[in-house]
Amino acid sequence: MPPRYLRGHAHEHFCGTSTADLAAREAIHLFAKRTRATGGLILLDRHGNPGFAFNTPRMAYGFVAPDGSFVTSV
Repeated sequence: MPPRYLRGHAHEHFCGTSTADLAAREAIHLFAKRTRATGGLILLDRHGNPGFAFNTPRMAYGFVAPDGSFVTSV
């Protein structure tokens, strides 16, 4: 399933009351269920709040927190 599918599914959740984090987790859950594949998704809501999810053993990610600090992890 192409990345476009993940973006579309995550966008559907943003139209409701979901947070970016919840939208990312739900998109990855559905992606894994339908494809039995692994992957990850990082997205931002309209206020700049990050959301990310992955079903791989490890995934590097990073974002700038509201206080200007960098948040990174693997």
